[in-house]
Amino acid sequence: FCECSSLTQISIPSTVTEIGEYAFYKCSSLTQISIPLTVSEIGEYAFYGCHSITQISIPFSSKKINRNIFGECSSLTKILIPLTVTEIGGYAFYKCSSLTQISIPFSVTKICEKAFCGCSSLIQILIPCSVTVIEEYSFSGCTSLNQIEIPISVTKIANNLFENCTKLNKVLIPKTITSIGDYSFYNCSMLNEIDIPISVNSIGKNTFEMCTSLSKITIPYSLKTLSNCIFVKCSSLVNIEIPNSIEYIGDSAFCECSSLKIIIIPKSIETINNGSFQNCSNLTKICIPMSIKSIESFSFKGCSLLTEIKIPSSVNWIGNNSFEGCSSLKIMNIPSSVTSIGLSAFKDCSNLTKIELSSINEI
Repeated sequence: FCECSSLTQISIPSTVTEIGEYAFYKCSSLTQISIPLTVSEIGEYAFYGCHSITQISIPFSSKKINRNIFGECSSLTKILIPLTVTEIGGYAFYKCSSLTQISIPFSVTKICEKAFCGCSSLIQILIPCSVTVIEEYSFSGCTSLNQIEIPISVTKIANNLFENCTKLNKVLIPKTITSIGDYSFYNCSMLNEIDIPISVNSIGKNTFEMCTSLSKITIPYSLKTLSNCIFVKCSSLVNIEIPNSIEYIGDSAFCECSSLKIIIIPKSIETINNGSFQNCSNLTKICIPMSIKSIESFSFKGCSLLTEIKIPSSVNWIGNNSFEGCSSLKIMNIPSSVTSIGLSAFKDCSNLTKIELSSINEI
């Protein structure tokens, strides 16, 4: 019945035990279908693109919801998942944009990639403790989802898991979580606070990028690295405490954190990497420890309220454009340890009246 676009309803007899792949693919006018209890297998893409179906019951004989079964069923508002189902396949409910809530039974142990991706009306979802794996993008683009509790049975927050969940304001992360993946909370623009437990030893790149309401976050001592672009454009972040356990701050880690006022870099850091604090336009004070050996390109570019910065005698390199646009900077003391200053390092520092140089080999 693939692409029978005028088919409105169908009754499947009880003699049927399996619905094959693409069986009702893009039957866009299909509003009602009754699946008998005898059906134990529903193939991939079986109801994909059935835009007019509003509700469906999966028979109790089913053990798995296969890939893309209900993808782009844009009118689907209600789905009943039986206790026999152990796995929700990839893209299973992809872009089911009218689905408002779903209850996952305790039989489910795995939610595969993009299972609920693009379910833009989904307000609430309860994940039982039976679930041990939630794969990447599972809830990406669930723009109505406002809170989520990750069960204690899960140990990893996968890449892009809650990406573009723009109304998400509360996330409960259990102490069983050991890693948070790349882009996992990207553009969660209503998320204002998050508590990362001490069990977490790894947070990926761009994890909290564009979390524009994030004003409070606790970085645990279990972390050693702040990955590239981890807090890019977190424009409500005023203060953040970086623990002494951090040994590396990645490129553009705090880039465009426009409300950040004070930053204290721990003594465990040796390099201020490219663009780490670029365009932190409200940054007035930064403490650079004696452990720092190099200040890389664009590190403090556009920090227009930074009036003073003390470069310790441990620094031997100041990179290209590192203080470009620091228009409030008045005096710069460069210690004898610095042997090289990169291109445009102090470009557009319009109030800089004095630079004290000791023994620079190259400018």
